[in-house]
Amino acid sequence: MAAGSLPRWGDGQSEPAVLECEATIDADAFEPAVREGMTAFFRQALRRDYRERFDNAEEMLRAWRQLFLAAARPETDTDHAGATTTPVRRPDVGRPGVRPLRSLVAMVG
Repeated sequence: MAAGSLPRWGDGQSEPAVLECEATIDADAFEPAVREGMTAFFRQALRRDYRERFDNAEEMLRAWRQLFLAAARPETDTDHAGATTTPVRRPDVGRPGVRPLRSLVAMVG
């Protein structure tokens, strides 16, 4: 899977088909810039009730692309008056081995 680990159902030992619970996604396995979006994406994709999953592959692809586009947008801080904005430096940008989000967006775009 994209996180480098498989989702887990219940205790991880029982057959998922006999369990009532939803899959557990290891959110910490994702880079901070995409963590929230990736977790939400996989939770929806792996929902037990098919009516709560993506309706079709096109909707799923749109959601996949959107999470990378949202993460690639620069974050800004705004003061209360709304007059100034300052870029916020993401801690994961520029670290060795971390691929820039722009290159990931280009890959899925």
